[in-house]
Amino acid sequence: MRRVALSKGFPATTVEEICELAGVTKGSFYHHFQGKDDLGVAALEAYFADVVAAFGDGEWSHVEDPVARLQAFMAHAAAICTGPVMISGCLIGSFSLDMAESSPDLRARLSTMFAALRDVVAGLVTDAAESRGRVLDAGLFGDQFLAVLEGSIVLAKAHADPGVPRRGLQLLAQHLDLLLG
Repeated sequence: MRRVALSKGFPATTVEEICELAGVTKGSFYHHFQGKDDLGVAALEAYFADVVAAFGDGEWSHVEDPVARLQAFMAHAAAICTGPVMISGCLIGSFSLDMAESSPDLRARLSTMFAALRDVVAGLVTDAAESRGRVLDAGLFGDQFLAVLEGSIVLAKAHADPGVPRRGLQLLAQHLDLLLG
């Protein structure tokens, strides 16, 4: 379901396609879900769990020095973009573009998901900046991280170049190094 939703958008994905991919009947589908939107929310929640696990799992979390930990996280994040969870795109970003305007409840959940990811980055930036005696707006940097990530995913699709997000996050990491001195 993720692959289809990411390739053509969730609104354009049909229940028939979903059932065919899953190898189930429409009756079985409707036994588990009230409709396509319920499946979409379940898929989004499962995807978010995978994203959190992908970003959270890594050697970066065991690095003691706050600046080195942030640098290791940024390298890890760049690798995540070309790994199995995000290589085809970001379901959170895709749902935001496709459905946030038409569903206030979904928009609120998407905003919460983005905020949770931003806050991970902001916490790492705060620790690194404090260790260097610098004052940075860590929340703003967390938002910039997400803007680079999501924008790079869009550019990767437009250019058929899956390396764009990795390169974008590497450049952002270089900017962060300059800010931290």
